[in-house]
Amino acid sequence: MKERLGKLALCTSIIASCFAITSVHAEELNKPQYSPEDNFTDNWTREEALRIQLDPSNTIPLIPPNGEPVTNEKAKIGDAWPLTNLNGEVVKYKGWNILFSLTNAKEGPNWAKIGYYYSRDGKSWKYGGNVFPEGASLSVQEWSGSTLIEGNNEISVFYTTTGETDKEPQGYEWNQRIASAKGRIQADENGVRFTGFERKDHKILLEPDGKMYQTWEQYKSAQPKSQFPGFRDPWVFKDPKDGKTYMLFHGSKGGNPHENNLTQENIGNVPEGHEVPEDSKYFVGNIGLAVATDKDLKNWKLLPPLLSAHGVSQELERPHLVFKDNKYYLFIDEHKHKFAPGLKGPDGLYGFVGSSLRGDYQPLNGSSLVLGNPEEANYQSFAWNITPNNLVQSFIMDRQGDAPGGNLAPTLKTEINGTQTRFVEQLDYGYVPETTDQKIHPKASNPK
Repeated sequence: MKERLGKLALCTSIIASCFAITSVHAEELNKPQYSPEDNFTDNWTREEALRIQLDPSNTIPLIPPNGEPVTNEKAKIGDAWPLTNLNGEVVKYKGWNILFSLTNAKEGPNWAKIGYYYSRDGKSWKYGGNVFPEGASLSVQEWSGSTLIEGNNEISVFYTTTGETDKEPQGYEWNQRIASAKGRIQADENGVRFTGFERKDHKILLEPDGKMYQTWEQYKSAQPKSQFPGFRDPWVFKDPKDGKTYMLFHGSKGGNPHENNLTQENIGNVPEGHEVPEDSKYFVGNIGLAVATDKDLKNWKLLPPLLSAHGVSQELERPHLVFKDNKYYLFIDEHKHKFAPGLKGPDGLYGFVGSSLRGDYQPLNGSSLVLGNPEEANYQSFAWNITPNNLVQSFIMDRQGDAPGGNLAPTLKTEINGTQTRFVEQLDYGYVPETTDQKIHPKASNPK
């Protein structure tokens, strides 16, 4: 009798498990399915942002006032990113790890340029100088982007231009456009160098359209209420599902800022008593999307944003993806002072997960916070970049004591499991190893 009851219990358990699995799959299948070019934008809501809270699973350790961060005598290091291929994998080229960053001269004009570094071990970086020849860039100051290798040695640098071409920004004129430059990489036992990237190899790819993405003129028309807009930080990749080449970027909602009223979709089901300040409507950050219309990646079409933070945050900087377990893990960098009134969160790495490039993204850990600076050192580091091996790299912005910033911060190891993440350990300063041993890298295909 006991044996039969045991078998009955086991069968019941198996049946229940099957129903549970079926239910989960049914839930996934019942979700609306969108193609990347559909007119659907998901929302990061105030309801979700109200859950943001530092705890041991997401707090970045204090960076000590001493230690040996990656540095050089010629330039300060800012936002940094590794050489990647279209699959988002970190590349090692002829035995060299390669890293790019915004660099500011320690003496002279404080204009940011894109510099590069190389090392044998992914952490002992040697400064190689500016990527672009003097005067080749389409703006005096270059802002963040990404660097892509195709084939054996073909390089595309996607970057942000600021102000007008060949003119120093006047006052606060920081209108942004997205550009690219073509060149080639060469390496031998002595190091890494680049050719090309001459003025003829640079091209403006995208500008805000005023409808989906806010223009500089729209921003200025609503001053002083409107918040500093974004149209920057391009990150280029191939969608593993449709094989097309896309670009993520940080954008701002287009239209008249005074008329951008919040809806229930932006707010969500907030706790009773939570008031939404009127000026929250001026916080209009989003994650923009564009699709390449040729295989040379010189022509692009703007698409609706993937994710809107209207009423939540003004800046969703440096968006990038990690593809894992047939899921799309979408990450951004956030500043504490860029959250809308009535919301708060630390400077940190935030993330979402979805089953397709465009669709219903769920905030990781329920709130979206993946890693945040500790309360006592909120500005210690910034510009986090997570790679497919779950390693997170950033730069030191405001180190404790008298030690200067402008260096690579300790790399952080994380764990990703479904919709949950956690901090695991702190590694060496500026450790960014390769994630693929490929020698010939995929090229963009002709769009269908």
